[in-house]
Amino acid sequence: MPFHGPWHHGLVADILIASLKNSGYDFSEADIKEALKRGLMVPAGGCGFLGICGAGAGIGIAMSIISKSTPFHDEERTKALESASEAIRRIARLGGPRCCTLSTYTTLNLAIMELKKMGYELPKSKVTGRCKGYQLNDQCHGSKCPYHPRSKSG
Repeated sequence: MPFHGPWHHGLVADILIASLKNSGYDFSEADIKEALKRGLMVPAGGCGFLGICGAGAGIGIAMSIISKSTPFHDEERTKALESASEAIRRIARLGGPRCCTLSTYTTLNLAIMELKKMGYELPKSKVTGRCKGYQLNDQCHGSKCPYHPRSKSG
C-alpha cells in the first residue's frame, strides 16, 4: 500500500471496529465493512483542501457505528463530532505537512482512551518512536514527530 493516500482514511475506523470485534465485543463483519466504506468517503487531500483529516474523521466514524448514530441523534452524534474534532485538534497541534502515519497513530491513541471511558478495553502498545516508513515521506516532520525513531519524546 502506498505511504500516502485516501485508503488511509478508511483504515482508522476499520481498525477500531475490527479491534473491538476481535476483542470479543458485539460487532459484525458488516460493521467493519461499513467503517471502511465511510472512511473512504473522505477524499484525498482532505486535510489540506477541506480541513478534515481522514484519519481524524475515522474516530468519529467508529463512534457513529458503535452508538448507531444518525444525523437525527443527539448525544450519539455529539460524541462522534467531539471525538473527531479532538483528533483533528491533536493532529493540527503537531503541525507540519501531511503524514498519514502521524495522523493515524495520534487518532488511534485518542480512540483507545475514549473507548475506555465507554467501557471498551483495547490493547495499547507503545507507538512513540515507532514509525518505520519515515524515509518514504518527503515531508517527514523528523524529530518533531513523536512517532519518529529520533523523536525527542521517543
